[in-house]
Amino acid sequence: MPSARCCPSAYLRTWAAMAAHACQGLVSPALPAGDAVKAKPSPHATSVASMIELPQPLRALAAYRQFIVYQLVPDTARPGKTFKYPLDWRTGKRADAHDPAIWLDHTMAAATAAAFGSSYGAGFVLTAADPFWFIDIDECLLPDASDWTPEALALLARFPGAAVEVSQSGRGLHILGRGRAPEPRRKKGPGFDLYTERRFVALTGTGALGDVGTDHTPALVQLVADFLQPEPGAIPSEWTDGPCEAWRGPEDDHALLKLALRSVSGASSFGGKASFSDLWTADVDALARAFPDDHGLGGYDESRADAALAQHLAFWTGKDCERIRVLMERSALNRDKWRRDDYLPRTISGAVGRQRDVLGDKPPPSDASLGAAAITGGEASGRSPKQADILLDIAQSAELFHAPDGTGYADVHIKGHHETWPIRSKGFKHWLMRGFFNATQGAPNSDALQSALGVIEARAHFDSPEHIVHIRVAELSGRLYLDLGDETWRVVEIDAAGWRVIDKPPIRFRRTPAMKSLPIPVGGGSIASLRPFLNVQSEQDFVLVVAWVLAALRSHGPYPVIVLSGEQGSAKSTFSEIVRALIDPNVAPLRALPREDRDLFIAANNGHVLAFDNVSGLPTWISDTLCRLASGGGFATRTLYSDQDETIFDAARPMILNGIEDIVTRPDLADRALILTLEPIPEDQRQTKDELWAAFESERPRILGVLLDAVAEGIRCLPTTRLTKLPRMADFAKWVTACETMLWPAGTFETAYCGNRNDAVERVLDADPIAAAVRTLMAKESIWTGTASDLLIALVGVADPNVVTSKTWPHNPNVLSGRLRRAGSFLRATGVNINFRKEGRTRTRTIHITTSPN
Repeated sequence: MPSARCCPSAYLRTWAAMAAHACQGLVSPALPAGDAVKAKPSPHATSVASMIELPQPLRALAAYRQFIVYQLVPDTARPGKTFKYPLDWRTGKRADAHDPAIWLDHTMAAATAAAFGSSYGAGFVLTAADPFWFIDIDECLLPDASDWTPEALALLARFPGAAVEVSQSGRGLHILGRGRAPEPRRKKGPGFDLYTERRFVALTGTGALGDVGTDHTPALVQLVADFLQPEPGAIPSEWTDGPCEAWRGPEDDHALLKLALRSVSGASSFGGKASFSDLWTADVDALARAFPDDHGLGGYDESRADAALAQHLAFWTGKDCERIRVLMERSALNRDKWRRDDYLPRTISGAVGRQRDVLGDKPPPSDASLGAAAITGGEASGRSPKQADILLDIAQSAELFHAPDGTGYADVHIKGHHETWPIRSKGFKHWLMRGFFNATQGAPNSDALQSALGVIEARAHFDSPEHIVHIRVAELSGRLYLDLGDETWRVVEIDAAGWRVIDKPPIRFRRTPAMKSLPIPVGGGSIASLRPFLNVQSEQDFVLVVAWVLAALRSHGPYPVIVLSGEQGSAKSTFSEIVRALIDPNVAPLRALPREDRDLFIAANNGHVLAFDNVSGLPTWISDTLCRLASGGGFATRTLYSDQDETIFDAARPMILNGIEDIVTRPDLADRALILTLEPIPEDQRQTKDELWAAFESERPRILGVLLDAVAEGIRCLPTTRLTKLPRMADFAKWVTACETMLWPAGTFETAYCGNRNDAVERVLDADPIAAAVRTLMAKESIWTGTASDLLIALVGVADPNVVTSKTWPHNPNVLSGRLRRAGSFLRATGVNINFRKEGRTRTRTIHITTSPN
């Protein structure tokens, strides 16, 4: 293999010969001598199977877990061309190439692609975090397939020693290497594209030579300087700060946008294929159809969408460049690239130059932009209204609003009651289509429906009030509300005077597809009727279960996590289902624990109670995430196909975990948990599931009624309730203490809760080898002082040798200090106090351990 130091001509000749050998069966059978490599113009010049192992020239990429699976889809508009759509390997569905959740190492990506079929492949995702660059040279094989073009060979000569391969079509070349250069102002050069990030490379390995790990920073800098800087005069010398004379439109931006957002067709009049509302709201599906991305992003061509929005605004603003800029920055398309000095001015000036007409005395170039009657002439013209206009007219009867996160909602009237649906949900779409059918006896086409939804969503966002939307439980003005989830959208209202079922609540609930309804509560019941359905060991455990349910009936946390353990046959799953059914029944009441915190927060966004079945262990990351979710915390993730938008999940949720073993081993989660052990049910006491649930359903209305009585008592007594001492979950303890006198004598909950916390302390300390070793050490001493290194040596001397050699044992002082801080509060509860200090002139970090009576 030639080194990076060989001369360009020698490098090209060697690469040509090796590529010819590697492409046997894929290249022309007769290769004349010289610098050229000739390939047959086939759209599939390599197979996935040949890339199960990366060839040596590309091997440096394997160090990065940035490979994806993609699918080749023929481009019907360009015969012989293909689109490469990135896929989520877990579902086989189209995805965003830059979502790290779908990234794999190369071996897994190649194997998965091979399993999917011959039209799938593995690609490498370029990011700002890796050091690689990629040059794509399309159609550089001469028409007679005798040689590569002189321009392609000249470009190769700039990067001797870099990795080179034949592209998938067999008619182009890829060059890959390492290096950094000033950000190119343009990606496209004469006959090539340069990418350093936000692109995936469909690797082939065909004719691969060189080494992708060689550094070519100087050559890359020179390439950018030579070809990829702004063209002279690209930024206009005159930047207009006002409309042209022919323009006749509203000066107020809000009024102008309202007018433009009603334009749901006629996009081709503005040099594009998407309506203004599609562009303004960044409707990914509509934009992906209008501007399909052929650069590996899996969404839409962002630059083309930017140009289309600018041209729309050129019409609406009368070619006012400054106003176009201001309005564009308010749109959902806004992205970091717009911050560059030249990009947005060039985009706007180009759009202004292309646009001929402006909003004036004649209607906009859209036969639906100002309403059917205004543009088509209505009855006078004899033409029917557009489908999108009919849908917009139907939507006038809905009350629009938006949530704090910007999501658009609609309150709709159905069969004598009101329902609340997100505008993009199936529920609202079905309501809109039903109204369309009633009006026309037909169905709207997909484009009309999507365009109308875009306008309705924009109206909800810009022209409508903001309201908080709740799921299952809510609180307003000292009253609690529980959504029954029934067909008529009734709600239970609870205050200090009691509870009642109402038809028109003052707050808004949303429904998710998996939610099930609660029964109408009935008064006069007893909490003791719940006991036979729960396999608890003692009355104290039963008190804790009821306390958890009372906490879950509040609209905000912190919520305790109820943790069930026990061997097979102890009815852990049935226990979990029954407890959840009391307040938040669900089609799938129990689920497996998610593999990442994103999925956990998505589940929290779609249900009030989370119940996880057969948990065999809690990794550190999910234990920390469960703590955040119990106390209340947020999670942010990039919105799919978006540069800077984030989707925010901010929630606190009641949770149930069950498993055979003691699954909670970390003190911070144990501090938030109610840990119960269930005993096996004797065979002579077992019931069938049908018998158990039939009995429970008959009692459930009265059980719910008595729980609501306790909640009303809690609302009434909470202002005057005081605790003698505040535990970690102080708000939870105070709330249940305020509720308990409706169910038990005062102090019943405190006794049960303190006993459970003491048991949890012993469980966690026994499971923590460091805490156990510290307790063993301090059983012989009342005071110990030294550094973390000293303590580590001392603990090795008293700990079990098998534990010391295990993976759970810390092997450096820093890790030991962290473990001690985490276990500190539980050790203190057993009389072992740990303090960290800095002493002496050198400020040496020392650890002081003392013992005191419990």
